[in-house]
Amino acid sequence: EAFNRHLGFSAIFLQWIQNVVWYPTVLGFAAASIAYMIGVPALAQNGLYVGLFSIAMYWCATLVTLRGTSAISGITSKGFLIGTVLPGVVVIVMAVIWMAGGNEIALKEIPAGVSQIVNVDAAQHVHPRLFPHITGMSDIAFLAGILLLFAGVEVHAVHAPELAKPQTQFPRAMFLAALISFGLFTLGALAVAITPYDQINLQSGLFTTFQIAFERYHVGWLSNVMGLLVAFGALAGVMSWISGPSRGLLWTARDGALPCFLQKTNKNGVQLNILIIQGCIVTLLSSLYIVMDDVSVAFFLLSALTVGLYLIMYMMMYAAGIRLRYTQPKLIRSYRVPGGNTGMWLIGGVGFLAVLFSFIVTFFPPSQLPVGSPATYTWLVVTGTAVFLAIPFIISFAMDKRNARRTPEA
Repeated sequence: EAFNRHLGFSAIFLQWIQNVVWYPTVLGFAAASIAYMIGVPALAQNGLYVGLFSIAMYWCATLVTLRGTSAISGITSKGFLIGTVLPGVVVIVMAVIWMAGGNEIALKEIPAGVSQIVNVDAAQHVHPRLFPHITGMSDIAFLAGILLLFAGVEVHAVHAPELAKPQTQFPRAMFLAALISFGLFTLGALAVAITPYDQINLQSGLFTTFQIAFERYHVGWLSNVMGLLVAFGALAGVMSWISGPSRGLLWTARDGALPCFLQKTNKNGVQLNILIIQGCIVTLLSSLYIVMDDVSVAFFLLSALTVGLYLIMYMMMYAAGIRLRYTQPKLIRSYRVPGGNTGMWLIGGVGFLAVLFSFIVTFFPPSQLPVGSPATYTWLVVTGTAVFLAIPFIISFAMDKRNARRTPEA
């Protein structure tokens, strides 16, 4: 409504494709979980294992999804509680017990060479920094990955009309959600920080923390249990998302914005061809684990590509919010940003600029990871972003031409 159908379709496509790119990251996390569950943690850094596991598990999840929503509803609901909430609470509680027991906190013993987060005084004493030392964009490259944790919060806006007083209750709800999220992420990060710095990596840092804490209290077998629970939660999360976003593409295809062959469904009403295409893309992206030297680098590369695509949609969203204030000024809205157009420009403008800055950060390789050639890393992110961004425009304009040729005949 704010701009045109081409940008509207692109926004829908980006929400779908970022989800597709996200699957290899969460499946890589599940692979690390299984490695710890079977007692072979070294597998978490084996690219061949992580890549093949991700591919195999995704196609298994796809086969289950093709049986219909009834086949996965029970798995997804239990997976969130058992595989996400429970392990998160356990790691925080274990960290509290660890500190209360007077055990060594690795956060205080960070190597002097990690200048971003420690400071060395004149007496050569190493002290953790309260704020990180930033020398360039590469030092804050993880900002993009952190934003991915908050991605999707915008969907709650659809519930604003259900509130008795949305003008006051909705912002309170959003601030409360932000505080809870920030608190959980911060406590979770601090919990992992009891682990020695050189043992933390993007995929298995959580499980290393479990292993150290549980072995200290002679219940090391709980690490295997946590690995199983987290793997179950990750796979349940994949199943819950496989069908949903792709369902939106199915309706888009039925609306004439996509080729007819994408409208095909199986006897259970599940979008067959879309899921097959989705699986092929996931297979290709998961192969990065196999061909890249470092699993953590491949993991972060996929995360950066995921969040970059999502941030493009967010920029569209902020811009649309501002434009709709001018094109539909008298529309009755359940919630309206206060301050008139000035308030909308302030909130929407700050949001747009913050997202734009974060989007730029995604193209810089993190200084904390051995990415090899920074130019190659940047080239991969730029190419991936450009390809996935170009696809919806190519499809949209091609379908317009196709429909235009058919109209006179009709």
